[in-house]
Amino acid sequence: MVTLAQDLNALTVQQREKIYNEVHGVADIIDEKPEFVSECLTTMRKCLESEIPPTRKKAMDRAVFLRPSIRSDDKFHLMFLRARQFDSSKAALLMTQYFENKLELFGDEVSTQTYHSGSSDTCGDLLTQGDVQPHTARQ
Repeated sequence: MVTLAQDLNALTVQQREKIYNEVHGVADIIDEKPEFVSECLTTMRKCLESEIPPTRKKAMDRAVFLRPSIRSDDKFHLMFLRARQFDSSKAALLMTQYFENKLELFGDEVSTQTYHSGSSDTCGDLLTQGDVQPHTARQ
Protein backbone atom coordinates (compact mmCIF):
# COMPACT_ATOMS: atom_id res chain seq x y z
CA MET A 1 0.00 0.00 0.00
CA VAL A 2 2.86 2.33 0.79
CA THR A 3 4.41 1.85 -2.67
CA LEU A 4 1.09 2.61 -4.34
CA ALA A 5 0.81 5.88 -2.42
CA GLN A 6 4.41 6.74 -3.29
CA ASP A 7 3.78 5.95 -6.97
CA LEU A 8 0.66 8.14 -7.00
CA ASN A 9 2.52 10.99 -5.28
CA ALA A 10 5.24 10.78 -7.93
CA LEU A 11 2.72 11.49 -10.71
CA THR A 12 1.96 14.93 -12.03
CA VAL A 13 -1.38 16.56 -11.26
CA GLN A 14 -2.55 15.91 -14.84
CA GLN A 15 -1.59 12.24 -14.63
CA ARG A 16 -3.41 11.82 -11.31
CA GLU A 17 -6.48 13.60 -12.67
CA LYS A 18 -6.50 11.32 -15.71
CA ILE A 19 -6.35 8.22 -13.48
CA TYR A 20 -9.07 9.62 -11.20
CA ASN A 21 -11.34 10.29 -14.20
CA GLU A 22 -10.68 6.82 -15.62
CA VAL A 23 -11.51 5.13 -12.30
CA HIS A 24 -14.73 7.14 -11.96
CA GLY A 25 -15.76 6.87 -15.61
CA VAL A 26 -15.53 10.58 -16.37
CA ALA A 27 -15.12 11.23 -20.09
CA ASP A 28 -13.47 14.22 -21.66
CA ILE A 29 -16.03 16.66 -23.01
CA ILE A 30 -15.78 17.10 -26.75
CA ASP A 31 -17.16 20.25 -28.32
CA GLU A 32 -19.49 18.94 -31.03
CA LYS A 33 -19.47 21.82 -33.46
CA PRO A 34 -21.38 21.06 -36.68
CA GLU A 35 -18.24 21.35 -38.83
CA PHE A 36 -16.34 18.96 -36.57
CA VAL A 37 -19.19 16.43 -36.52
CA SER A 38 -19.60 16.64 -40.30
CA GLU A 39 -15.87 16.07 -40.82
CA CYS A 40 -15.86 13.09 -38.46
CA LEU A 41 -18.91 11.57 -40.16
CA THR A 42 -17.22 11.90 -43.56
CA THR A 43 -14.00 10.39 -42.25
CA MET A 44 -15.86 7.52 -40.60
CA ARG A 45 -17.67 6.71 -43.85
CA LYS A 46 -14.35 6.70 -45.69
CA CYS A 47 -12.95 4.36 -43.04
CA LEU A 48 -15.92 2.03 -43.50
CA GLU A 49 -15.18 1.90 -47.23
CA SER A 50 -11.39 1.66 -47.19
CA GLU A 51 -10.02 0.50 -43.83
CA ILE A 52 -12.39 -2.32 -42.88
CA PRO A 53 -11.70 -5.53 -44.83
CA PRO A 54 -14.65 -6.94 -46.80
CA THR A 55 -14.71 -10.09 -44.65
CA ARG A 56 -15.48 -7.93 -41.59
CA LYS A 57 -18.25 -6.01 -43.37
CA LYS A 58 -20.49 -8.89 -44.48
CA ALA A 59 -23.08 -8.37 -41.73
CA MET A 60 -23.10 -4.60 -42.20
CA ASP A 61 -23.36 -4.95 -45.99
CA ARG A 62 -26.32 -7.28 -45.52
CA ALA A 63 -28.05 -4.74 -43.25
CA VAL A 64 -27.37 -1.93 -45.75
CA PHE A 65 -28.76 -4.11 -48.54
CA LEU A 66 -31.96 -4.67 -46.55
CA ARG A 67 -32.17 -1.03 -45.41
CA PRO A 68 -30.09 1.35 -47.57
CA SER A 69 -30.73 4.39 -45.33
CA ILE A 70 -28.27 2.91 -42.78
CA ARG A 71 -25.41 4.04 -45.03
CA SER A 72 -26.26 7.74 -44.63
CA ASP A 73 -28.00 7.90 -41.23
CA ASP A 74 -26.07 10.65 -39.43
CA LYS A 75 -27.72 10.05 -36.03
CA PHE A 76 -26.86 6.36 -36.19
CA HIS A 77 -23.23 6.96 -37.19
CA LEU A 78 -22.89 9.71 -34.58
CA MET A 79 -23.78 7.18 -31.89
CA PHE A 80 -20.64 5.17 -32.76
CA LEU A 81 -18.46 8.28 -33.04
CA ARG A 82 -19.49 9.41 -29.57
CA ALA A 83 -18.85 5.95 -28.16
CA ARG A 84 -15.26 6.15 -29.44
CA GLN A 85 -14.54 9.81 -28.61
CA PHE A 86 -14.84 10.81 -32.30
CA ASP A 87 -12.05 8.48 -33.43
CA SER A 88 -13.39 7.65 -36.90
CA SER A 89 -11.40 4.43 -37.36
CA LYS A 90 -12.49 3.02 -34.01
CA ALA A 91 -16.09 4.11 -34.64
CA ALA A 92 -16.12 2.37 -38.03
CA LEU A 93 -14.79 -0.82 -36.46
CA LEU A 94 -17.35 -0.61 -33.65
CA MET A 95 -20.16 -0.22 -36.18
CA THR A 96 -19.08 -3.33 -38.10
CA GLN A 97 -18.82 -5.26 -34.82
CA TYR A 98 -22.31 -4.06 -33.91
CA PHE A 99 -23.80 -5.55 -37.07
CA GLU A 100 -21.77 -8.76 -36.71
CA ASN A 101 -23.11 -9.22 -33.19
CA LYS A 102 -26.68 -8.40 -34.20
CA LEU A 103 -26.59 -10.87 -37.06
CA GLU A 104 -25.06 -13.59 -34.88
CA LEU A 105 -27.51 -13.07 -32.03
CA PHE A 106 -30.75 -12.31 -33.86
CA GLY A 107 -30.37 -13.18 -37.53
CA ASP A 108 -31.67 -11.21 -40.51
CA GLU A 109 -35.00 -10.26 -38.92
CA VAL A 110 -33.55 -7.58 -36.67
CA SER A 111 -30.25 -6.84 -38.37
CA THR A 112 -31.88 -3.85 -40.07
CA GLN A 113 -33.35 -2.35 -36.88
CA THR A 114 -30.82 0.23 -35.81
CA TYR A 115 -32.52 1.77 -32.79
CA HIS A 116 -34.35 0.43 -29.79
CA SER A 117 -37.81 -0.60 -30.93
CA GLY A 118 -39.61 0.62 -27.82
CA SER A 119 -40.79 -2.78 -26.66
CA SER A 120 -42.34 -3.07 -23.23
CA ASP A 121 -39.60 -5.14 -21.60
CA THR A 122 -38.02 -3.77 -18.43
CA CYS A 123 -34.69 -2.88 -20.03
CA GLY A 124 -36.40 -1.10 -22.91
CA ASP A 125 -38.63 0.83 -20.52
CA LEU A 126 -35.62 2.00 -18.50
CA LEU A 127 -33.77 3.16 -21.62
CA THR A 128 -36.85 4.92 -22.97
CA GLN A 129 -37.54 6.71 -19.68
CA GLY A 130 -33.91 7.75 -19.34
CA ASP A 131 -33.51 6.15 -15.90
CA VAL A 132 -30.46 4.29 -17.20
CA GLN A 133 -27.83 5.50 -19.64
CA PRO A 134 -25.19 3.42 -21.41
CA HIS A 135 -21.70 4.26 -20.21
CA THR A 136 -19.36 5.14 -23.11
CA ALA A 137 -16.33 6.63 -21.37
CA ARG A 138 -14.26 3.46 -21.33
CA GLN A 139 -13.00 1.72 -24.43
